[in-house]
Amino acid sequence: MTRFPPACKLTPNHAALRTRFAALGIALLLGTGCGDSAAPEAGGTVHLQLEHAVAGQPLVLQSMRYTNAAGSSYNVFELRYYLSEITLEASDGTLVAGPAVVYRDHVDAATERATVQHVPPGHYSVLHFHFGLRPGDNVPGHLPATVANLVMQWPDGLGGGYHFMQLDGRYDNGMGAEWDWAAHLGRLNHPSDLSPLDPSFDVALPISVHVQNDTWTLPVTMDVNRWFDNPVYDFRVVGGNNMSNRAALEALHDNGADVFQAGTASREP
Repeated sequence: MTRFPPACKLTPNHAALRTRFAALGIALLLGTGCGDSAAPEAGGTVHLQLEHAVAGQPLVLQSMRYTNAAGSSYNVFELRYYLSEITLEASDGTLVAGPAVVYRDHVDAATERATVQHVPPGHYSVLHFHFGLRPGDNVPGHLPATVANLVMQWPDGLGGGYHFMQLDGRYDNGMGAEWDWAAHLGRLNHPSDLSPLDPSFDVALPISVHVQNDTWTLPVTMDVNRWFDNPVYDFRVVGGNNMSNRAALEALHDNGADVFQAGTASREP
C-alpha cells in the first residue's frame, strides 16, 4: 500500500468538510504533509481492515456459488477499487484525517489495511471515506505511475482519470454457458454530454473505538452482492461492458450506499 504522511487534525466544521478534504488530499498526494517540519503528533493508531464478502460470507474467487437479486448465478474473479479522504470523527466532532487515497486489490494482501496514525485520545463514533476519487485527484497521470494505478486508468474517450472500481466475473446465462460480466465505476463524460456523471460517493459508517495512545483494528467489509440489489443490476441486461452505460453506472452508484459495513473494533496487544 502506498504510504502517505501522518494524519492532520481537522476542525469540526462540517459545512466546510468537503473543501477541507479536497485540499488535504492534494497536499498528501504531493507529499507536502499538513504543516511545517514540526515533530508528528503523538497518539493512537487505527488500522482499517478492508474485507470483502458476499451475502455475509467471505468472498471466494472463481466459485460459481453466488446469486444476485436478478436471480443470476455468478462468480467473481477480480475486485479492486480506491477509497479516499479516510477520516475518523470523534464524539465531540473532532475530525482526524488518515490517508488521502487508498488502493485495495482483493488478491494483494499488502493492500488489506489502511492506517490512521497519531489519533488523539478520545471516543470515535463515525468513519468517513469517499468511494472513488474526487475530481481533483481523478485526472489522467495524477496518481503515481505504479502498475496498479496504470491498470486502473479510465479511457480518455469516456472521461479519463481512473476507475473507481473494477469488479468482474462470469455468470450462468441459464442455457449451459458462462458469460462475462463487468461492474466498473468511473467518470462518464462524452465530449457531447451536457450532464457528465460522477458515480463516486461518500460513506459514513457508525463505529465505536476508544483510543488511548493504543492500537486498534477496525474491520470494514464490502458485501459484493449489495452492488446488485436495489435498483437491480442484471448481468443479462448490462452484459460484459458497462463502462459507457449511464443507467448501469447510476445503478451501481445508488446501490453503493449500503455496500460497506464496519464491524467491531479490537484492541491490539
